[in-house]
Amino acid sequence: MSRLVRGSIFGIVILCSLVGPMVARAQVEVRHTSTYAGAGRYKWTAYIKTDPATLKRIDYVEYRLHPTFPKPLRKVIAPRTGLYPFSTSDIALDNFKLGVTVYFRDDKRYLVLPDYYLVLKPVKYGKGTSVSKQSD
Repeated sequence: MSRLVRGSIFGIVILCSLVGPMVARAQVEVRHTSTYAGAGRYKWTAYIKTDPATLKRIDYVEYRLHPTFPKPLRKVIAPRTGLYPFSTSDIALDNFKLGVTVYFRDDKRYLVLPDYYLVLKPVKYGKGTSVSKQSD
């Protein structure tokens, strides 16, 4: 049985530069999908969701996964478009905390998003889709 789990987080964040922090309103979201892969494992994909203009300004996204993952620090440069821009994927047995930093091309600015909890929970009542949302 296959299940799809989606989650997201966004809000007002601090846009930092090497010169100093600057408060900015940015609607950059972390989202994920997850499909049950059997034997208690889930294949997941985390990605960035924002408007097309902001996507064009992103240089790369850095994901900080739990240290038990192979390659827990992941720098993702592409793809910039499509269903899952700046995505990373893997297999997990349980929920975990994900750190995300978005680096912009202009002015060496970056955006540190609040910790994102990637939840891999099964649907409780029969077949279908389970939706997980996070807000800070």
